[in-house]
Amino acid sequence: MRAAERESRGNVVIILVVLLLIAGALAVGVRLGWVSLKWSVRVVGAPVCQGVNGSGVAFTLETEDVAFAGITIANDGRGVVYRSHANTRSEYNVAGRLLPDNCQAGFDGFCIGEAGKDYTGGGSLDQIWFILAEDGDEDQVHYVHGGVVQELAPGTIGRRPDTCKGGAAEPDTIDLVEALADADGAYALRFEAPHAVTVGAAVRAADAAPALAWRQIGRDITADDGFVVRWHPSEPSEPATIVYTVCWSGNVPGRARGAVDLTPGSVVRTTNTHLSREDLRQAAAIACDDTGGGT
Repeated sequence: MRAAERESRGNVVIILVVLLLIAGALAVGVRLGWVSLKWSVRVVGAPVCQGVNGSGVAFTLETEDVAFAGITIANDGRGVVYRSHANTRSEYNVAGRLLPDNCQAGFDGFCIGEAGKDYTGGGSLDQIWFILAEDGDEDQVHYVHGGVVQELAPGTIGRRPDTCKGGAAEPDTIDLVEALADADGAYALRFEAPHAVTVGAAVRAADAAPALAWRQIGRDITADDGFVVRWHPSEPSEPATIVYTVCWSGNVPGRARGAVDLTPGSVVRTTNTHLSREDLRQAAAIACDDTGGGT
């Protein structure tokens, strides 16, 4: 072996020995508390992207402490971005886009903001924006539109929205203001719901047992001309119980809802009725179901 080769190999051995000595010294120092090592990872939100596979959502311990969880949905190939305010007029971060499609994410809260297309449903608008506190810093807050997040149970239903920058007023009231009979035997139910973008209604026979399933009457997803849902009763002269509700998004009813017993006829009679919380919850969920579209 030539002298140069022996010298080169000797240098390699010396370097490896030195590195091993340094690593050993660091390990001893950390164990004894003489050395403190800290790795810092910048994370937007908590937590980011838990995997999803064919068997469903893979929950981990990291997701147990988040307020809300959801699965991200593709939105015209843009990925999921976050904004500085809960509206599309605010700046958004593309370089640091939050998540790819089909990932589970945890969020710190939600609020009502500008309505936008709901990519998870059947043509609805979505008023929900999810809140992300950067590295847990409440002063560094970002917002992700609910139209690209499929909520996971229990979700936002029945929860009070937070206040967010650039947000909108919660649609917190809804009233049935008119029920008119049409010539074809249908009834036009007209509602007033300030700040809402969608209203839905469900029905069952007034004397039905509590366990009997509710049936959706329909939804109105166009607020510009007021909210009108047309009802075609299966029994034209039989009283029915109708539950109506604001829908924050497809399949997500808001907190504003009401119930009446309605007696069909040339003069429609309505009386307020009391239902259990569970009855109202079930009926509202069916009323906002967007699998059947809307008018």
